[in-house]
Amino acid sequence: MTRPAIKRGNSDKGSFKSAQGSTTSTSSTREDTTGFTIRIAKSKGTGPRGSPSRFQILHLMHRLFVVLTATSYTFAAIEGVVMSIEALEGNANPTLQFATYETLLMRQMVGVTTIKESPLMKILNNDVTPRADTLYIDGVDGDYVSFTSCASRIALEAIYANAFQRSIYAALVQQTAYNLTFLDPSESELIAPVVDCTSSAIVLEDASAGRFFYLVRNKKRSLDADDVVYLLALSLSNQGYVVPSRGEKGSAGVVTVAAFHDLRSQDVEHHFVVSLGFPFEQLRYQVYEYVTLTEDSYWVLRNVPRDKLQEVPRILFTASRTGFYRRSEIHQSNVKNQYWELHKDPLDVVGYYQWTGVPVLIDNWAWVHLVHIYFAVDVLVQLVILLFVVYRNWQQGKLWIGDAFVRISHTLVIRGFAVLITWYINNFWALLEYCYAIGNIVSDVEQVYIHPDVVRADLMAIFLMLSDLIGKATRERLDPVLCFVLFLLGFELSPKILRWFPAFVAVLEDRTLSDYQLGVIETVEDISIVSPMRLWDIHPMTNTDPTFIFVALAPILLMFVPIFVYIILRKLWMLHKATRAVVVNEVRPFDAKRVRRPTNVSGTTVITKQLRESRYTQFEIATGGELKEYYGLITDFESNRVIKGLTFASADGIYSNGFVIVDRQFLVATSDILAILAIKITRIRYRNVYVYDVDGNNVQKMARLVYPQTLSFRQLRHLNISVLS
Repeated sequence: MTRPAIKRGNSDKGSFKSAQGSTTSTSSTREDTTGFTIRIAKSKGTGPRGSPSRFQILHLMHRLFVVLTATSYTFAAIEGVVMSIEALEGNANPTLQFATYETLLMRQMVGVTTIKESPLMKILNNDVTPRADTLYIDGVDGDYVSFTSCASRIALEAIYANAFQRSIYAALVQQTAYNLTFLDPSESELIAPVVDCTSSAIVLEDASAGRFFYLVRNKKRSLDADDVVYLLALSLSNQGYVVPSRGEKGSAGVVTVAAFHDLRSQDVEHHFVVSLGFPFEQLRYQVYEYVTLTEDSYWVLRNVPRDKLQEVPRILFTASRTGFYRRSEIHQSNVKNQYWELHKDPLDVVGYYQWTGVPVLIDNWAWVHLVHIYFAVDVLVQLVILLFVVYRNWQQGKLWIGDAFVRISHTLVIRGFAVLITWYINNFWALLEYCYAIGNIVSDVEQVYIHPDVVRADLMAIFLMLSDLIGKATRERLDPVLCFVLFLLGFELSPKILRWFPAFVAVLEDRTLSDYQLGVIETVEDISIVSPMRLWDIHPMTNTDPTFIFVALAPILLMFVPIFVYIILRKLWMLHKATRAVVVNEVRPFDAKRVRRPTNVSGTTVITKQLRESRYTQFEIATGGELKEYYGLITDFESNRVIKGLTFASADGIYSNGFVIVDRQFLVATSDILAILAIKITRIRYRNVYVYDVDGNNVQKMARLVYPQTLSFRQLRHLNISVLS
């Protein structure tokens, strides 16, 4: 049978749109006293109607959880929008501590008093005579000592070889003594370089940065003086620099120099020395003085010329930069600008090379994520409407909570595809950035900072869309609370879940390590003749293959397994109920002999008419919205009620179809509430909005065109839901 179609066109001559026929009104109003609506006891004498069943209590508690779920979904979307705006504005990110290079054996060997009394000098038998070799310490407690090499062969042997160690010191003395007078050959002389073979830079094979230590004799002190020997601690990093005033940029070896003889001192002074062009050019050190540290973790340094009359001081910006970009650095990039802490405690200066800095996230296409603001506002409006309905029911002594997720459920596919479109426009940057972050957390290669709120909102929309499609395909209703919680578990616990699967860990370790090593700038020329060290810098994103993305998203995808288990259990339960159900005819079948009819009308005609008229409720005929069984991501509810043999649209059915009753007089679509408010505020009917008159439990089949004066603000505050015929 084809249901009657209702045409809702424009009308310029009247305020009513006619449907088929008319309806008979009734003065009495039926209440949905069955199922999920609880009558609240007004007094002690209300009797059993004030005592809700356990099922009703559990149902309302579940509906409250659904409200919380919808609210959480909304806040997740809002947080994603806020983070997207911050990414567009380029707001400063928090300062973070990144890797710490440790030289703990060296820290142990310098002792706790003076360098002269340290275990290092005891190894040299307290002899301050300059040596031609380098002291190598190795082992757990420095039990291995050598003057040729470490206990085992190291990958960075050329960097920590005696020749290169001494070349650094010689260049430092020759080129900086004009300002760092304690390095003047007339005041000091090198005893021997010292290499800690257990240092992090050696173990991690970092050819771009390292620690260099030198035992130095103060020639102006007697051999018995406590400060006759001091330790020169150098922290060197090859990194990029820029001189904005000259449009100059390139690579540079940036060094901090600290000299001390007493480990009990708490005021170590650090000196800056920079060699522009290193490691691609020979060392040409020049002394710099510290100016400031920028918000994005650039050291601002000013050089100290040898001759101020012949050289204008330059302002140099420098930072150790690591990270990746897509398209270009100024369009989409995830970069960490790092510097090392300048400790005041000598033991910390020796033992720790602490990298600190600020992640700089750039995404010029982050505006595409603003689509979530539409999703958030849409749900917020529906939550406010539901709150008004619940409050009005409460005032009338009824406790009813509608499905707060129903509006989200009806638009999940649209939301999911909208996110997929934004990903395509954004070149999948947010997704790939998230996969990089997860991969590095699991493999523990480096720390990648992202805005998790943005990708959480995106992945949530995709996950819920897929859940909804699975529910529709299997003709099952999936609990929104369950699916939402499963997504959060998969998202928040991704690293832990991935570590359960060694194969996944192996893939992530391989991809992230290979990507991380791209930070070492490769050159066509062999620069080893100039320096064995290398430059570290940012690099283009390379890990974009489907396998890497699939593995990074595996914890979230695995959450579909419980969903399928849930579907199977529901199917089994329904099958179990069906096998044990006793078919009961609540409404007696039509009997032509019992139907009163005019003598000139056949029984078959009357029966056919009654069947046709009972196929749809007046609510369905008037609104054109069928009270059908919804599947997907939606709560369980009954669309209609059979009361005394008559079929009514239930409160849940009406609300889930997107309607509420205004002041017991009008049936209004919830999607039209804002439009009605706009019409009343502006006094302009900028588009046609229709409402339906309600008389008791009956809906008139005439659609009323809304004008600014049709509904008052007072009426719009009285939103409610009840059964309708």
